[in-house]
Amino acid sequence: MADTDPAGALRLAQTLGDYPGNEPLSSVIYRQWAANDPQAAALEASQDNAGGGWRSPVSQVVRTWAGQDPTAAANWARALADPEAQSRSISQVMRQWTREDATAAANWISALPPGGTHDIAVAALAYSMAPTDPQNAVNWAENIADETARNNALQRVSREVMWRDPTNGSAILQAAGVPPNLIPPPGRRGPPGP
Repeated sequence: MADTDPAGALRLAQTLGDYPGNEPLSSVIYRQWAANDPQAAALEASQDNAGGGWRSPVSQVVRTWAGQDPTAAANWARALADPEAQSRSISQVMRQWTREDATAAANWISALPPGGTHDIAVAALAYSMAPTDPQNAVNWAENIADETARNNALQRVSREVMWRDPTNGSAILQAAGVPPNLIPPPGRRGPPGP
């Protein structure tokens, strides 16, 4: 039904209730809808108040859309009126886009005017590059205009590098130009936080 009548499938899913421990049916429907008609799914998702965060309808659509057409998904996310949804969506597109084509993602970012959207996209790009190219990740993060956002991005990149290479991570980060106070000590367990 999500293929032929996604709006009807969403209405039906609302009548079925939640299944504890399982993914909400609406998430599956939004992803399927986005695979077939991302613009229509995005319009509906942006009007759906079924919760926020990473499992929100907008996030479901953006994740799928970014895999098909990251430029269109990024441009749509950039136009979102809700600053939190915009930030989360741009970050999600950048992380996925960077895995597929970091050069195209960087080119899109470079065309953005300075400001909050640019800084959000740069932070997500830097974090995505950290595991494979720490030097370039740091270079990008250092271009964030807002000092607090820049330091947060450098800390996230540093946590990622230290988690992946606890033995050499500190030296790699220092060589890349990360201030020592933004580099976590070795031995931190588990992956970096969001």
